[in-house]
Amino acid sequence: MTFDICKTTGLVSAAALMAGAQGVQAQSFDGLYAGISLNNVGGDSALNFDDDDENYQLNADAAVGAFVGYNHSLANGMIVGAELSFIADIDGNDTPSTPNDGEDGAYDTWLLDTKFKLGTEISAGSMPIMLYGFAGVSLLAGNSAASSDYGTSGGMNFGLGAELNVTDKMFVGLELIGRQMQGYAYDGTEDSRQNHTIALRGGFRF
Repeated sequence: MTFDICKTTGLVSAAALMAGAQGVQAQSFDGLYAGISLNNVGGDSALNFDDDDENYQLNADAAVGAFVGYNHSLANGMIVGAELSFIADIDGNDTPSTPNDGEDGAYDTWLLDTKFKLGTEISAGSMPIMLYGFAGVSLLAGNSAASSDYGTSGGMNFGLGAELNVTDKMFVGLELIGRQMQGYAYDGTEDSRQNHTIALRGGFRF
């Protein structure tokens, strides 16, 4: 009888410890975070500063960006979050063979993305990994290198990402994002263009 009581107590204690550990693990990505990113950006910009019908291209192999966001773990183990990210100095041109020569309507561009995330947590050994998808809205803006013209276009974004907790405060990640942007063609008609970003990210949780 004593053995049964001890065995039962031990099982209950082990279950409680496991539940506590799972609760801690589920909160590995919770809270405020911020960081920087290195971005490869390509595709069409939906901005047009010339009276021609050329597609303006985004050309950035290593544009620097920054981001800030917040994650929250749900009772079912899913993770929800929201993020604001910014990418600066994305050069564009209307003829990819002569990028940014100042003669073909070249311009400097920045991107602002808001993202609403839904993810889940897995583990790689002792290091937690968050896999997530997201969707949101984006704003692209730029000015002509050959004139003082300035323009903006808006649209939707969507993508996938992964984050690895290196420590309890520091993380690294990879993100793929696509955008459907609305702008205006050379003749003033509404135009829809696509662009994309591959981002290497690193940051801290607070």
